[in-house]
Formats: sequence, structure tokens, C-alpha cells
Amino acid sequence: MTTYPISVRVPQQNYTDIQQIATDTGLTISDVVNEAISRYLNRAGTGTKTKARLDRLEEQVAKLTAVFLGE
Repeated sequence: MTTYPISVRVPQQNYTDIQQIATDTGLTISDVVNEAISRYLNRAGTGTKTKARLDRLEEQVAKLTAVFLGE
């Protein structure tokens, strides 16, 4: 997929929130913004990086729950 640079000015709080999301998810700021734009535009296949990460985390939680419960 070809990508194009976009530059915008955002309020400090928005930037801080985007940075925190990037840190929490292990994505880049660019990935977070691109995913947000895709979701806003209702594009198919949005959130693929976050979805994959969420799927892995859910698998880990299921394994830890099984260990905790002794299953």
C-alpha cells in the first residue's frame, strides 16, 4: 500500500493521548493515527495491528487463567 505524509497540528492533550496509546500498544504514533483515520472513514480491515495484538493478549489471558484455576 502506498502511503503519503500528512502533517497536522493537534492540541497538546490529543498528542499526549496518542503517545500514550502508542506506548501502551507497542505501535508507532503513525500507526495509531493511521488506524484512527481508517476507523473514522469506516474502511474495511481497520485495526489489523491492534486486532492481532489483542488476539495474542486474549490467548495469554486464557492460558494464565487456566494455570491459575488449575485446569
